[in-house]
Amino acid sequence: MTDGHGTPPKPGTVGARIREQRLLRNLSLRELGHLAHCSASMLCGIEKGDRAPSERLIGSVARALRVSVALLRGQPYLKQLQHDQLDALIAPLGNTLSLWDAPPEADGPPPRALPALYEAVMAARRQRVNAALLPLTDTLPGLIRELAHAAEVLTSPGDRDRVRWMQAEVAHTAEVVAYRLGYIDLARLALTRMEHAAARGEDPRWVAVERVLRGQLALDGGHADTGMRLAELALRDLPAGSDPATRAVVGTLHLKAAILASGRGDGDESNARWEEARGIAGELGETQSFGLGFGPFYVGLVGVSSAGDRNEHDLAVERARAVRVPEGHPGVAHVAHYWANRARSAVWTADHTDAMRSLQKARTAAPQQTRCDPYVHEAVATMLRARARASDELREYARWCGVG
Repeated sequence: MTDGHGTPPKPGTVGARIREQRLLRNLSLRELGHLAHCSASMLCGIEKGDRAPSERLIGSVARALRVSVALLRGQPYLKQLQHDQLDALIAPLGNTLSLWDAPPEADGPPPRALPALYEAVMAARRQRVNAALLPLTDTLPGLIRELAHAAEVLTSPGDRDRVRWMQAEVAHTAEVVAYRLGYIDLARLALTRMEHAAARGEDPRWVAVERVLRGQLALDGGHADTGMRLAELALRDLPAGSDPATRAVVGTLHLKAAILASGRGDGDESNARWEEARGIAGELGETQSFGLGFGPFYVGLVGVSSAGDRNEHDLAVERARAVRVPEGHPGVAHVAHYWANRARSAVWTADHTDAMRSLQKARTAAPQQTRCDPYVHEAVATMLRARARASDELREYARWCGVG
């Protein structure tokens, strides 16, 4: 082992970016290992691409280097966003969220009636869950402004509450889009707007959803413990209820808690939360509540991703093989995420055939999202490094997603 100043690893991996940031700060492997509470030999293997970094380790290294987890993943992938014209969404969305509660223009048109606004909000939700991101570049900023105008001019408490719900929903859509495209700070801004709307509405379940989404972003900032506390707070303050919608929210909170527990390296807690969610999913089947999908498929997805986050890739592959993607599943974005997670763990169990098949499935399901998925980028870069001569299929896929 050297201190990392020798032959650089193949670009495109988390390990390569860790090495780049470490050298910028003039740190040896031993010094960074001390700061991140891990061994220099483990860091050396990760930088070379010989070992898979767990989510806990990536978070620890990000905190030690004082950078974001997204930066270590190489996000945002600007060339891919420009290719798909998704970069055109970022500036207008950021400006609109920044001016969330600004008074409307005096001579501007009035907002549409509530039924028409509701249909527009639901259309945006459908585009989000189907990973149809490009149409949102034209509609989402304007819809956010129109809902803010409606909140200003409506006087009936019932109408205002409906608008607050719709504002929370579109802010959630904005958060998901920003998160998937790798703009984590923009995702955080969207969540502050979601909290603003949810706190003024009359349904505490929206507050619980916002908190657990904020917990997810805390994990991406390298603060899994803080994220876990937010998930526990969301569960604690959620009013008891046996109706399917409330039960689905509870199940979703347990799934998010399973991911957060894996992010801090607590496999026992993660598996316990996962089992809680699996029991609820067995009662409800596949559902959609508060803009969140929940059911046996989602439980299967989180089982794969949480095991992979802990570097338990054999378990992740075992769970992945047990997942059944329902025919015509409405959550195309989550279907693609399942295949990306399966590819990640297949790579680290040396099953490159299944990894390539899973990558192609993710691409077919949601091409724009998959092109910007950090797990996809990491899997492709690792496969390229592992092969003396990459297959034509792998090389074409690498060119498509901008790796190498």
